[in-house]
Amino acid sequence: MRERPDRRDVMSATVLPLLLVAGEYDSVAPPERVFTVDKPNVTQAVIQGAGHMSMMEAPKELARMVEDMVEMVGKVFGLKQQKKYAEALWEIDDLLSKNFRLNTRLLNSLSVEDIIDMFRLSGGVEADKLQTVARLLQEEGGVYKDMGEADEALRRFMKSLHLYLYADLNGAQRSMLQLQDRVAELKDEVKGYRLPVKTEKILLSYEEKEGRFDEAENVLFRLLNQREITEEEGVSFYERLLEREDEALNQGGLPRSEVLEGMETLRRRINA
Repeated sequence: MRERPDRRDVMSATVLPLLLVAGEYDSVAPPERVFTVDKPNVTQAVIQGAGHMSMMEAPKELARMVEDMVEMVGKVFGLKQQKKYAEALWEIDDLLSKNFRLNTRLLNSLSVEDIIDMFRLSGGVEADKLQTVARLLQEEGGVYKDMGEADEALRRFMKSLHLYLYADLNGAQRSMLQLQDRVAELKDEVKGYRLPVKTEKILLSYEEKEGRFDEAENVLFRLLNQREITEEEGVSFYERLLEREDEALNQGGLPRSEVLEGMETLRRRINA
């Protein structure tokens, strides 16, 4: 880690909001080395008593975040029932500000890549914080849906789905916010709409990981038809499935005979 390239010039140049976090007793990246950028868009935070693995050493911070989230979801649900939409949006914005020093307007102006970059730390991603942001976006989308603003809701649902999937592929605790249930809800919300290619690609990995091979194949062919992945990558997908037991393939909705058929179809396209 000590030999990683210095990225402070990137932090100095960006106008995105940054949260710089350091453990009080971190000898690898001590506070004086981390807090070298002082700009209006930069927030500095020291986790008292923690070293380099501050997220593992300070689990109470994560627990507080989850408690705040549960409380907010309950409040927003009640406010939506009362059609107090402005108050519901304020609750979401307040929690976003409290935990991440962000506001919903800024969050929705950023791309998913920019949001993910905000939660990169020491070469990794703070996946549980990322899924918390995804939950906030999902809640906000739900408010706009109830308000009848379908386009605003859809934008937030799509962004939330991408962040959940990315967080999951980077080690998020699934039980923290029932991530799999949230992904299923969002898939229903965006059904019938064309997802961004970057989201489709990680959805393909997610569906394969979950053992929903028929769903993964559907994503695969959407990407192939858009020429966003190659036939060779598709063949590799089927080759991975052939390593599975027949029972797993059947449960995943893609029997071995269909796997072989799909592979042969792509090989013919390659040789055409």
